[in-house]
Amino acid sequence: MLPTFCKFLAIFCIFAKQTYATTNLSPGAVGVHRRFEYKYSFKPPYLAQKDGTVPFWEYGGNAIASSESVRVAPSLRSQKGAIWTKTQTNFDWWDVEIVFRVTGRGRIGADGLAFWYTTEKGDYNGPVFGSSDRWNGLGIIFDSFDNDNKHNNPYISAVVNDGTKQYDHTNDGTTQLLSGCLRDFVTSPSPPVRASSTTTTCSPFSFTTA
Repeated sequence: MLPTFCKFLAIFCIFAKQTYATTNLSPGAVGVHRRFEYKYSFKPPYLAQKDGTVPFWEYGGNAIASSESVRVAPSLRSQKGAIWTKTQTNFDWWDVEIVFRVTGRGRIGADGLAFWYTTEKGDYNGPVFGSSDRWNGLGIIFDSFDNDNKHNNPYISAVVNDGTKQYDHTNDGTTQLLSGCLRDFVTSPSPPVRASSTTTTCSPFSFTTA
């Protein structure tokens, strides 16, 4: 298995959404107000400070932050990295927009990467795409390695865990996913990846890779 590395090239932005009733329209009409949440986002230029920190975020493992991007893992074997928000969310409805690039030697790539919305921060050395197993919350998993040899990767899936279930690596999580689709996000020039969801649980955000 040849290594790859992942870089967040442009943005990791969270938009809080507030719904409201529109009195001038029908009783059931509602509107949505989107608000940029800077404490749950990062984007260039000047992404990392002079001391290497990313405001309101913390990163670890093999992750490296620069003024233009966060390299979550380098193109070397057995590397893992992650970047997590320092505080939990305080809003119920949100959109997330992520732009990243996966590059490296070879076409197959490493295990993959994931976006996490969980009650607790994961372990930087965890076994599930650079985070902990048996998480409590939502994982959007970008799986680039074909563990079950069904030739159905790269694959993007949504997996919810209540903190008790072990991730099914052998079957690439197909026995546990809520939904998913085939999408070639590996070694593409500059693929934008956008995920949307809603929730009522206050949790930290993260992006990890392994």
